Amino acid sequence: MRRTLIALALVAALPVAAQVGEPMSREFKLPLVQAPFAKGSVDDAARAYAKSFVASVQKTHGVEIKGTAEFDREREVRFLDTPGDCALRAGGYILRERIVRQDYRLTLKTRSADEAWVRATRIDAPEAAVKLEEDVVPPADGKLSRSATLRLVPRQAPKTLAQAADLFPALKVLAAKDAPLAVVEGLKVKETVYKLPEWKVGGTKFEAGLAVWNDTKDGRLLFVEADFSYDVPQDPGRARELADKAQALFAAMQADAAWAGARSQTKTEFTYTAAGGKFCQQ
Repeated sequence: MRRTLIALALVAALPVAAQVGEPMSREFKLPLVQAPFAKGSVDDAARAYAKSFVASVQKTHGVEIKGTAEFDREREVRFLDTPGDCALRAGGYILRERIVRQDYRLTLKTRSADEAWVRATRIDAPEAAVKLEEDVVPPADGKLSRSATLRLVPRQAPKTLAQAADLFPALKVLAAKDAPLAVVEGLKVKETVYKLPEWKVGGTKFEAGLAVWNDTKDGRLLFVEADFSYDVPQDPGRARELADKAQALFAAMQADAAWAGARSQTKTEFTYTAAGGKFCQQ
């Protein structure tokens, strides 16, 4: 079932404990057209997009912001699952690796339109950084997401579902058999991340970024995505006000024909379908 701005629609219906008991952020994600990033300098394309993005923020939020796209980091990104049955994805989980030299971060994530299931599903792990957020994709479809991230070293990368379950106990229900893990669709991505200018609305900080995906094997451009996010206030009235402003900005971004892509995929969905979904059909 599709949901639109979950927190906005449910804020009045949720019990008080659910509203104030767990902090939540909201992240809007927009795939961009690839042509500007496939020609010439990616840095130049990122700065050109930042100019358009800043104009949309000023128009919809009525704030003056300055700055441009600034290079943040480069890292390798991979998704892991069991070949053939994709047990993780079938169970509602995403397992993602992000690697910068010896800095290895493994994230287990749940994402679903069934927000009650996400709220009830605990994926805590010792020393993991855990967060709850709503991911919003065009036109305004929101799915609640919970993630837990461990900072490890590459040699600790799990090779089997059982090893992943040792790191994230929530996966033990899936690890009855010691199935091997593999890189989804064999896709290894070089992700170049840029920071876009920040701004505030009534004391709430908005952060924005740009991610460019290239295939590590041949350098082929795969995906470009712009995003912005903010922490949802505990006060229902304030939460609704910011949700309205955020949606106005997201609509303006989608209306920018020079930059907005036609698809509404997330990077995860793109990965699982990169080779026609063959990984899950072996």
